[in-house]
Amino acid sequence: MSYGRTPEQRQADLVDSKAWEQDVARAIGPLIVDRTDSTTELDFWIPGAVLETKEKKQPLTERWHLLPGVPEPDLFILDELSYRKAAKHFPTAYFVIRDRPQDRVFVVSITELVCQERARVNRAGKGKHVYQTTHWTQIQSLEEIVGHVMADLISEPWKRSECIGKDVPQV
Repeated sequence: MSYGRTPEQRQADLVDSKAWEQDVARAIGPLIVDRTDSTTELDFWIPGAVLETKEKKQPLTERWHLLPGVPEPDLFILDELSYRKAAKHFPTAYFVIRDRPQDRVFVVSITELVCQERARVNRAGKGKHVYQTTHWTQIQSLEEIVGHVMADLISEPWKRSECIGKDVPQV
């Protein structure tokens, strides 16, 4: 089954993603390196961390409901290439994720993504990870991004032995 996008759809996606990236750039301020034109780096460097912007633009179709018991509004698909690029910067990589259908924004670290249960699939030759968003930090304003990232870096959650995330079953 083909999931191709038309050239017009790809162009609209690009324009849309550039607008979102610029919203984030304005919010995180002047002390950034903007790498949004790079195909090999994450979108932004701020002192001490790197950030990647991602969006969920519409509700997911049934084929993506791969985490049992998780309602569709709480699912997010992350492409594996972005995941691997972020892993290169472990533990200082973060994702700023906008969920348009639910009007939410999350900040999630690579540390959380590595530790969180997910479904991994191959879609038309590209790796995709399906995550549950209820474990992520939701922010009310883009101006909260840097403060959240800095507080997380100071707390060094990757050095703690307890489970990262919520509701991890005990055996």
